[in-house]
Amino acid sequence: MPAAPVNNVAEMVADPQVRARQMFVEVDHPVYGPLTTTGTPLKLSETPGRIRRLAPLPGEHNREVFVELLGHSPDELERWRAEGVI
Repeated sequence: MPAAPVNNVAEMVADPQVRARQMFVEVDHPVYGPLTTTGTPLKLSETPGRIRRLAPLPGEHNREVFVELLGHSPDELERWRAEGVI
């Protein structure tokens, strides 16, 4: 029967293999500063994965979506912001 220790979260994060494989990486968040997040589990020698950015902030891409993609006017976008729609 295979057996191994069961780590708690603190032990798992501190594990040398987890650190060596960069399973947690530090990225800079525009509001909160340095933030630790999970790294990519895929470790390919020719095309290594990486965390390029975090999830967007709420409303960060409103202009791109509503004006550039959906064709609404910048004035509509500003009105929706003022009215609390978005």
